Amino acid sequence: MAGEWSLGTVRREGPACRLGSLRRILAIAGRFLAARLLFARVHPGGVRHRPTVGPGVLMARARLAQAKGSERMDRLSAIAASLLLGLVALPGCARAQDVAAGQRVFSQCRACHLADSSDRNGVGPNLGGVVGRQAASRASFTRYSANLKQLGESGYSWTEENLRAYLANPKAVAPQGSMAYPGLRNEQQLTDVIAYLKSVSEAPAAAPPAAATPG
Repeated sequence: MAGEWSLGTVRREGPACRLGSLRRILAIAGRFLAARLLFARVHPGGVRHRPTVGPGVLMARARLAQAKGSERMDRLSAIAASLLLGLVALPGCARAQDVAAGQRVFSQCRACHLADSSDRNGVGPNLGGVVGRQAASRASFTRYSANLKQLGESGYSWTEENLRAYLANPKAVAPQGSMAYPGLRNEQQLTDVIAYLKSVSEAPAAAPPAAATPG
């Protein structure tokens, strides 16, 4: 009987032992899976976590970056200042570029106008010396419109400002004028062509003949 009781006891406790072991295995597996899920959430893709950098290191890096940025700005400022001084020191070169560009723009006007110191005219008046000249006042040209003649008689002169307005829209200045040109709307081209006309207007006049020396 004792052997049967012991055998029966073993048979009754056997499944319980196996169940406890299974529970322990499942608990360990659950903790392992939970740890894996937590790692995957904190480090997606399995990327290693970089060591934390202290605030002192971050401040040092920020100061270094600021110093490098200030050095770059100082270099750029020095370059810009040098370029500006170069432009101020060479005004003739800058103006020559404007005049050359204006001469190219004036090619649109050559079908009707000359721009030199001669007395010749084209369909329109010669524009040599036009800057600062009174409107409709060129003696060698006789075909001014009545509108321009009225402007000239009222004291209207071709200042740079008035030339800009007229070249941009001739009909706005002289509505009954005879010039059919629609106008030059590009501001840079206006500036350049006025620079060219001004250079022609400022061309030195021919030197008068030398007085005869009494012999």
